[in-house]
Amino acid sequence: MASTAAAIMLHSEARSAVLDMDPAEGSIREPLIKVIGFMRSMEYTHEIPLQEIMFSQLYQRIGQMAHDTRSIFSFFPPDYAPNGRINEASLVSPEASLMTSDKIIALMNGLLSLGKFGLSYCQYGFGAYISWTCSLPVGKSHHGSAIGNFNYVPTDLNSDAAIDEMATLLTAGRLDNLNRDWARAFYHNPADKEYAVIQAIQQLVLMPEFHTTDIIERTGLNREPIEDPEPSSGEDYKAVVFLMLSGGFDSYNMLVPHSECDPVSGDHEDLFDQYREMRGSMALNKELGQINPINATKTDQPCKSMGLHSRFSALRDLYDDGDALFLANVGIMNEPISKDNWQEKTPTQLFAHSAQMDETYRLDIKKDAGDTGVLGRMAGVLKQNGHAVSSISIDTAAKALSGHPDKAPPVAVLRGSGFGTIEPFEGSKPVAEILNGATTQSSGFFGDTFSDAVYQALKDNELFQSVLSQHQVDPSSGFGNTILDQKLSLLSRLIKGRAERGVTRDFFFAERIGFDHHSEAVSLLGGSFAEVDDALDSFSKEMKSQGNWDDVTVVVVSDFGRTLTPNSNDGTDHGWAGNYFMVGGSLDGGKIMGKYPSDLTEEGEVNIDRGRLIPTHSWDAVWNGVAQWSGVITESDLNEVLPNRRSFCGDGMLFSEADLYGNGESNNVICNNWEEVWKITLGAASFSDLTFSVINIIHEEKLLEDTQVEVLDHNCTPGSGNDALNAFSISSSISNGQVQTDVTLIPANITSTNSSIYQVGSGTGTISFCLRFSLYSGDTE
Repeated sequence: MASTAAAIMLHSEARSAVLDMDPAEGSIREPLIKVIGFMRSMEYTHEIPLQEIMFSQLYQRIGQMAHDTRSIFSFFPPDYAPNGRINEASLVSPEASLMTSDKIIALMNGLLSLGKFGLSYCQYGFGAYISWTCSLPVGKSHHGSAIGNFNYVPTDLNSDAAIDEMATLLTAGRLDNLNRDWARAFYHNPADKEYAVIQAIQQLVLMPEFHTTDIIERTGLNREPIEDPEPSSGEDYKAVVFLMLSGGFDSYNMLVPHSECDPVSGDHEDLFDQYREMRGSMALNKELGQINPINATKTDQPCKSMGLHSRFSALRDLYDDGDALFLANVGIMNEPISKDNWQEKTPTQLFAHSAQMDETYRLDIKKDAGDTGVLGRMAGVLKQNGHAVSSISIDTAAKALSGHPDKAPPVAVLRGSGFGTIEPFEGSKPVAEILNGATTQSSGFFGDTFSDAVYQALKDNELFQSVLSQHQVDPSSGFGNTILDQKLSLLSRLIKGRAERGVTRDFFFAERIGFDHHSEAVSLLGGSFAEVDDALDSFSKEMKSQGNWDDVTVVVVSDFGRTLTPNSNDGTDHGWAGNYFMVGGSLDGGKIMGKYPSDLTEEGEVNIDRGRLIPTHSWDAVWNGVAQWSGVITESDLNEVLPNRRSFCGDGMLFSEADLYGNGESNNVICNNWEEVWKITLGAASFSDLTFSVINIIHEEKLLEDTQVEVLDHNCTPGSGNDALNAFSISSSISNGQVQTDVTLIPANITSTNSSIYQVGSGTGTISFCLRFSLYSGDTE
């Protein structure tokens, strides 16, 4: 231990004042480290002999506990970067993924309770319940409800020396003079040492210096307040729920061949017989009632009757009612691929949880859109187009909801069981706001990010406490006690309170973990499917009771599919394409979108080995139609939401709103798979007729015969009035194997300020305009 401490303290970075002053240096401390460090610094003593220290639901409340993690990898994703200065500096902060509104409130409550009551359950403390007594005589911290207490007493009771000592213990001496003075103001009555320490440490544990390793430079002002939402009428409302079944669920045991299938090659009787041989011990049995048939004739599938796992009984009813549809053989793709070229054309790490979850959340395989997710970009576009938008995740910081900070709304994170209040001393909220006030540009990025999160958490706490107190679910909806039931029940209450929250578009993220079945998959899947089915059944009933069923779409997603062939433990391993589904009252359901494989064997077109299947449709196809339904209309906006959608133009590779929804207004997929813009500036004393030609546009060594040429204004955007759109005429022709587009200037349509000065768009003495070349290879409006 001594050698380890010496190695750390003697390292140059541990003693570098230059690094201390670098705002990009530092980190956010892990929540469990803060709790344990606080207890050790304040000389915690356990009051119950021969008993280990026991915390109450620490993982659920702060996201971390020793020997208690929901992932085999870590408590947090290694590449997580929160919006704000950390992201803008291209840094990462894995610990910030646990810095969600609900966890910040829970951590602050627990720390404040520790300082006031010791380790107890009082006022949302971290201890277990042992007594109803939570009253505290003034100046006393030892009482019957605590299973352990703090015994720290400053070496010198003088306020300056005492605060300096506590600042060293809790912030490694990083506390600035402004906050030291604040803590000193609360350190009064040194004759009652216990009470004086309680008062001081309740201030210190709210400061960013305790929660991060940064040097903080304050301006002395509060941060910009977060505005209250304007109540809405609740009309023109739509909600999208991203339901993640984490671990890679075995979707080829959810949707299987059943009967009246197309002929298959080889010795198999039909596609179900082929399925049964490929799946081995994983195969479901029709005779034992493990599969229920569903009609698959509305789209071109290899069987007229497909089979649905029997534990999805409610989903089958929704499908038959037209309120559910399946998405066959969908996965992450860079472009359409085959067995011959998938390796060279797939620039991602396949079969890996972290990589494929990241790709599924971002849906930006070429990394063109920064650290944003598909729903975050959708929310950003809709907000820019005038909608009141909210993004809410349950229990976890969801990358799918992360958007550009200048466009998208901030992401609120709530516990599945609701939102606690901030309790332990009167005035906690305004004090927390003061202690996390505005900072200078040279202040540490991590401390600034924490303080931003505190402000957001306090605002979320106030808003959601109000909304949730007013709205409950209908008891007849039948929500149970599972974690997924709690999450969807909470979402239902938030949807019910949309008018008070002032939103017209909601984007939600919820997750059900535990689908990585490498062993005993058949039995485990049945229970997991039943839980998902029951929760969605209750959710649909609640939405119908509220009258909101037509306004909600749930998209069920997973990391990846799994191998068709089982492993030696009667489980399956990581695959690629999978089958998924959507539910909602506006869907044109009762059908299977995409293309279920007509040959599951390794001789088939999509089986690359062990039943790992190449996707026939990308997730871009699904989200294209969902985005249109939510109100993302123009091609440029759709391209912003889905940066790689141009790779799937044509041949039915993108689903439109009308493909997915019964009353879809966007019947066509607006899509061009190549675009280039040139800006041209011409200068002259006067202008007469001017004609120039664009001949043989070559893109990627290919002649583009169907290229459209548009003239845009000087800002390279479509304009109106006396601008470039009206100043030119365009004609195209093909002759002698050449594609020629003629662009002719029309002087009469150019504003003249005198006999020799002309203007198009803006500027005098020049004509500036832009040409946009686009290749449309799909359906177009």
